[in-house]
Amino acid sequence: MDHKGLLLVVEDDVHLSNTMKHYLEFLQYQVLVAHDANVGMELFSQHLPELVLTDLRLPGMDGLELLARIRTLSSATPVILISGHGDKEDVIKALRLGAWNYLNKPLESLHVLGHAVEQALDHARLVRDHRLAMEQKMEQLALYDPLTGLPNRIFFQDRLTHEIAIAKRNKSRIALLFIDLDRFKWINDTLGHAAGDELLKEASRRLRGCIRDSDTIARLGGDEFTILLDNVVNPEKAASVAQKLIGALSEPIALSGLNVHVGASVGIAIFPRDAKDTENLLKHADMAMYQAKESGRNTFRFASNELHVRAFQRIALEHDLHQALEQDGLIAYYQPKLHIPDNRLCGMEALVRWKKADGTIMNPVQFIPLAEETGLIVPIGRKMLLTAARCAATLANGRNLSCKMAVNLSSREFQQPDLLAQIRAILQETGLQPECLELEITESMVMDHVEKAIQLMKDLRDLGISLAMDDFGTGYSSLLYLKSFPLNTLKIDRSFVQDLRTEDEENGMIVNAILSMAHGLKLDVVAEGVETQEQLECLRRWGCEMAQGYFIGKPMPYDALLTLYSA
Repeated sequence: MDHKGLLLVVEDDVHLSNTMKHYLEFLQYQVLVAHDANVGMELFSQHLPELVLTDLRLPGMDGLELLARIRTLSSATPVILISGHGDKEDVIKALRLGAWNYLNKPLESLHVLGHAVEQALDHARLVRDHRLAMEQKMEQLALYDPLTGLPNRIFFQDRLTHEIAIAKRNKSRIALLFIDLDRFKWINDTLGHAAGDELLKEASRRLRGCIRDSDTIARLGGDEFTILLDNVVNPEKAASVAQKLIGALSEPIALSGLNVHVGASVGIAIFPRDAKDTENLLKHADMAMYQAKESGRNTFRFASNELHVRAFQRIALEHDLHQALEQDGLIAYYQPKLHIPDNRLCGMEALVRWKKADGTIMNPVQFIPLAEETGLIVPIGRKMLLTAARCAATLANGRNLSCKMAVNLSSREFQQPDLLAQIRAILQETGLQPECLELEITESMVMDHVEKAIQLMKDLRDLGISLAMDDFGTGYSSLLYLKSFPLNTLKIDRSFVQDLRTEDEENGMIVNAILSMAHGLKLDVVAEGVETQEQLECLRRWGCEMAQGYFIGKPMPYDALLTLYSA
């Protein structure tokens, strides 16, 4: 049963104290009882009841002394006196000490007792709520900017000191962004302070929308804002956020009936690279912001010149990658697979390449991490899947369907809610039979949400598509789950293949173990990174079904693949 509150009754008349206790419990209060003042004080110290009812005449100490001691522990707990006739002077003293009310003995009725308790508790709760509201208001005034509602300089410096301490302990990095609006003074002078205030409020709203919930934003004063990014894996991430902020603040803002363009300059300092304490990190970010202003405004600048150069190289690469995607600069290369027992080509894997304007080919290692970070990996993956499906449909025309086209799925693609519908649409558009398509996934992609991943894999298998686990042995090595995954193939990572020697059986122990396990689960195995005849012979002797690597064939453009399969 829920209680309405905890009460303490201090009364040496046992009959009266029991009567009060039973009645108050009937009213759904929880009641403690003491028959002398010392026990009453001990119970108060231990339980801190919401209200005390006490007689003035008690063994051990009188009610006035008990009240005085209670007030040393709590100034807000209401105390109701129960006084006999002739105690008026003591009652007045008690009221001056902070007693809430008094009741005469003998009690006129228990209803009077209940009414007095209810009134006292209601008043105490109103006082407590008012005090809490005042404390919250004082905290808001002390730690938050009244105009924008953002944390102020005091709050931010405290948070920055705290995050630096955490970063030191975890050996991680944090980024401090110092932001200054580029045309704030002009707007204040031209359109007035009211327009300037509206600008600051709109700017704070847009800045909030550019960061994670875990990041901290503050207004230091005037038109200066700061943002703290915790656990920054690489400085380029801070540059991406700065770009996002500048973009958000570059959009026109409606002020006094006009669409005003403002913009912002951003300085970035990285802990611990640029500074190892709060004051110096703020100073470096502030200096970098002024360098950004001197560079032409509406841009950002790192405190470290090296990081600044790297960040702008990354921005240029991201811009070029967008253009490559739009202008068909991303092309597919194909690496053949060999069916080891009969030395025939049995399939190929589609691999993305970036063909630059000067004709040079960029390896995916140079741009795939950026594509994954920016989300471009999803449209890139969709484009590669469509291109590979068209190629496979051409090759499969009049050929054996066992010649499969393998396509890698990225983690982001695998998490797309419409992935199944996309693949169905591509199969329909290209006319490729599902049996000719194999999708390669990695262990890490399926381990976050195992049940959901297994269901998606089953849906893909139901379409007739084959599934391969890529880079097996380098991730979770999810042996417990492996039997639950609806797979067709395991791909042994090249790191286990590169040391295979016919005279050195120990280097093949892991490969042998993977082969035995896979065959026990009725899975085929592809060994990646096969570069020598000796490695191929080891795999043949141990019963590996397929091999892929430079010894079999390097990744090649579509025309070369057609020639290879026409030979």
